[in-house]
Amino acid sequence: MKPRFPVLIGWTAALLVPVIIDAQISDKSRAEISAALPKYDATTAADKKADPNSSIGRPAPLSDDPLVTMPTFEVNSRRATSPGDELWLTKDGVKAQAYKDYKNSLNSFDWALNWFHIPFLTPSAQDRADEQYFERHLLGELQDIGNVAKALSKIDPAAAKSLQRDLEIDRHPED
Repeated sequence: MKPRFPVLIGWTAALLVPVIIDAQISDKSRAEISAALPKYDATTAADKKADPNSSIGRPAPLSDDPLVTMPTFEVNSRRATSPGDELWLTKDGVKAQAYKDYKNSLNSFDWALNWFHIPFLTPSAQDRADEQYFERHLLGELQDIGNVAKALSKIDPAAAKSLQRDLEIDRHPED
């Protein structure tokens, strides 16, 4: 089944357009419209006496220097940090990255002592890498919260002190 409604609208519009264009305004309506409109004044702005303090009708001052000197300003905030690569990795990718970082953090002698494990007695190198990764991220998050507390101390010292107290409790949990 073909849509006929758009075709019908198209034909109707094609037939009505000439009627709308050819519509004439009566002389009485034209006179009423002309009487309501302001009369046309053919004098130009130069013919009229210009206000000397007005910048209308005067060109902008010219300069031989093509450069525009802008006022100086300072940006005091640091550039926002971009998310790390681990944000885009899968869980297996994060584990592989943690293992690689753990291996690179050890010298060859330490790696020779730590690459193996005794089942049921010592953790594997991957487990140690995961723990090191978790500790580094936890330390980074605590440092970020500490930076927020420092910035907050300028605005609300009581709230900053409370936040720092909570950080100390999280760092040294009481058993």
